[in-house]
Amino acid sequence: MLYLRWALTLTLACVLAWWRTSDQPVAPLARLAAPPSAAASAPPCVTWAEGGLTLPTAEVAQHHAVSTLALPNGGMLAFWFAGSREGATDVALLRSQFDGRGWSAAQAVLTPKLLSQKLGRTVRKLGNPSVWLDAQGQLHMAVVNVTLGGWAMSRIAHLSSADLGVTFDRAQDWITSPWLNISTLVRSPPLPLSDGSFLLPAYHELAIKRPELLHISADGRLLSKRRMAFELQLLQPALATGVDPNHVLAVLRSASARDPWIHQQESSDGGLTWTNPHPLSLPNPDAYVALASWPQQRLWLMVYNPETTTRKRLAVAWRAWDDPEGEWHPSPVEINEPTEASYPSLVVQDGYVEVLYTQNRQAIAHRRLQVCPVPVAPGAAASKSVASGAP
Repeated sequence: MLYLRWALTLTLACVLAWWRTSDQPVAPLARLAAPPSAAASAPPCVTWAEGGLTLPTAEVAQHHAVSTLALPNGGMLAFWFAGSREGATDVALLRSQFDGRGWSAAQAVLTPKLLSQKLGRTVRKLGNPSVWLDAQGQLHMAVVNVTLGGWAMSRIAHLSSADLGVTFDRAQDWITSPWLNISTLVRSPPLPLSDGSFLLPAYHELAIKRPELLHISADGRLLSKRRMAFELQLLQPALATGVDPNHVLAVLRSASARDPWIHQQESSDGGLTWTNPHPLSLPNPDAYVALASWPQQRLWLMVYNPETTTRKRLAVAWRAWDDPEGEWHPSPVEINEPTEASYPSLVVQDGYVEVLYTQNRQAIAHRRLQVCPVPVAPGAAASKSVASGAP
């Protein structure tokens, strides 16, 4: 009887906590900086900058699921998980910093034991991180974690850091579900809102897979959760805006072998309501798709695996902000790896697109996407090259 009373009390507490976070209003999205011209975008020629970098990594068997953010000084931070294998209890979150020339040695900044101590409960596995900076320069991380079972039993923990993720001074569980608070995961970075809060893409994975949105306050509290769609096999939404800050584009991974295509949704009211998902003519081998807005070129850029059965290649496609047809254009540039090139993470900075990705599960690699250099006429001064040491 006592156990039944405890179970009912716990269930009621979870339901009430979840209900408090549902259907709260979301502020309009913050406007992105964009060129003033509204002229139609010409088809861009993009190419990889010469060379490439591999992040200095710890001596463990597997590295995966990098999350990257730009720093105000022009550098970048990268966080990813590494261990004997995905989902193992020895997996830790690693951190590395890019100074414009190279990456620092990887440093373990979060382990299941450390997160357990901060949350006051048992954590056995760490998964995808998603990181962002608030207006005061404080770093926030949402990290998938598991106490019992597999990824479908995940929770999301939020941590904050005053030293850009070297240490974390605060941690909390987000209550995202009325039933034991399980099966909400994250992968993509959030979009900033005009009031300082954030719109963080998430997804549900237990029994069915569907995309969701979490509204996060400026200081990292969960304010609300919304479903983007009720489709059963879509997950890991990635979001970006264009010239209209209330127009949000989303691309989604398909977990269905019968529907192996990237899916797309759009919102015209800052993420409050969404169109029904529809497949694009771009394949998806049940793998994450990265999306970013490239203001200097006035387009959206997608990096994805262009096959239905393998993750050995990464390809690039683009869509112009002002294209009324919303057509995606595959680019001929690709990354090829012997066994795996997957889970890309994008940072748009100084007119370039920095692409980090899982390289054969053995390392995290870094490539730079740029507009094709303009041919130099004979006798003219050579154009400036990419900074020494950059990819």
